[in-house]
Amino acid sequence: MVDFRRFGGILGRRAFSGPWIAVCLLLSACSDPAASFKAGLTPAELARFQRGEQVAHICWTCHNLTGDSNSIGPYLKGVFGRPAGTAQGYTYSDVLRNADYTWDRERLRRFLRAPNQVLPGNRMVWPGVTNEQDLNALLLYLEGMTGAE
Repeated sequence: MVDFRRFGGILGRRAFSGPWIAVCLLLSACSDPAASFKAGLTPAELARFQRGEQVAHICWTCHNLTGDSNSIGPYLKGVFGRPAGTAQGYTYSDVLRNADYTWDRERLRRFLRAPNQVLPGNRMVWPGVTNEQDLNALLLYLEGMTGAE
């Protein structure tokens, strides 16, 4: 065990007690938008969530997962339950703007498996996730990161 007293000053034992611990815990919770979602997962689901994070790295290239600003693609915050083609401020392709449905787990599953087959003419230049385990992991991760209800 490290004896923080030997460091003195800001690293002294008192620096890591009381209010400082509360501030650190608060800041760490704020930095993880999916913290409350992950708290309700079983160990197996948490492992799947973490795999989903790895699969989602490519999504971050074009999408903002937790905020409400657009990038190359529309932001995904609140995508579950949102009508297709309606993220504020994003200019959608005709096919997505005219899609008459709301994004739910099954619609996203089909779309993320093969975007250009499901909605030919959309502008997403990505072939999709064909591995079913990776797709399930990605959907779980997106649920946690985008604020699915």
